Amino acid sequence: MDSSFDRATLLCESIVRTIFPRESNPKYEGIEEANYVFRIQDRLRKEILVPLRKVLELPKVYIEANDWNLIPYK
Repeated sequence: MDSSFDRATLLCESIVRTIFPRESNPKYEGIEEANYVFRIQDRLRKEILVPLRKVLELPKVYIEANDWNLIPYK
């Protein structure tokens, strides 16, 4: 989400705007555009990407939690 490619293409931003439109939450009304984008990207990370990574058992999840012994080697 924070790659130079994404900053150039705004691909992630357009996806997250589709998933979490401004009208979907009253908290988003009346805030600046940059703040809105930051909030919905954070929401994407917390509500979709983190749980998805856990389900997929990606090594990154275990490495970041310093649970090296739990990394599933299949």
